[in-house]
Amino acid sequence: MYRALRCPGCAGFLFPPVALCAAGHSLCVECSVDARCPRAGCGRALLAARNAALEDVARAALLPCAHRAAGCDVVLPPGDAKPHALACPRRPLICPKLDPMCHWKGPMQSLSEHVKLQHPSHIGRGSELELMLGGRQGIRDNFGVLLCCGDRFLARVRVRTSRREVLAAVLYLGDRRPAADFAYDACLDLADGDGGDAQGRRVRRRVTQRLPVHDIGRDLERVLDAGDCFRAPLDEFGVSTVAQLHRVRIRIEENA
Repeated sequence: MYRALRCPGCAGFLFPPVALCAAGHSLCVECSVDARCPRAGCGRALLAARNAALEDVARAALLPCAHRAAGCDVVLPPGDAKPHALACPRRPLICPKLDPMCHWKGPMQSLSEHVKLQHPSHIGRGSELELMLGGRQGIRDNFGVLLCCGDRFLARVRVRTSRREVLAAVLYLGDRRPAADFAYDACLDLADGDGGDAQGRRVRRRVTQRLPVHDIGRDLERVLDAGDCFRAPLDEFGVSTVAQLHRVRIRIEENA
């Protein structure tokens, strides 16, 4: 049955509405955007009709997770399959390193090993991780993987110059405990000087907030986009220039 519910255009599962081409191929919503069937060797025009019989089958079916090959054994109704796939703990993750030369993509459980081997300066051990924002190359975003409490955490810092704010969020990469067991303290250090020497600058002020660690099902970039994280509006803290941004320190705490 699963084979019958596969779209011949993209090999994904079919969900209502199911389109039809003139040759009788059933297509998913994404593959029916164009006027022609995308199946190799077909190219026939799409019809106004839908495959009602297959739609009924799809509504009654329980489908495996799209990431079954990566180890997810969840089965669920078609309407829940896509939302689950987007938040699945076994979904692939791209490397958070802001380097166009790194093309790594793999399971979340392998991210810390990749960072350890390919970006060792972004690995932290213990309860605190230091993410530098300034230096000789100017202000930059940053990330790090923190190994502590017997688990792994991904921290991401974004400097949003257009809105003059600094954002930071932490994602729990483990599966042994709920993310609600942890919180993080994010501390933005503001420094004197022009940012020429990141290590030697004198910290003159700190902005600290405590927030919950996000579950592995959340997308960290979307968390930052939504502002559901540490947020420091620079104007509110008297920061006249981004050159005063020094670092963000992330500290993981276990909730009592």
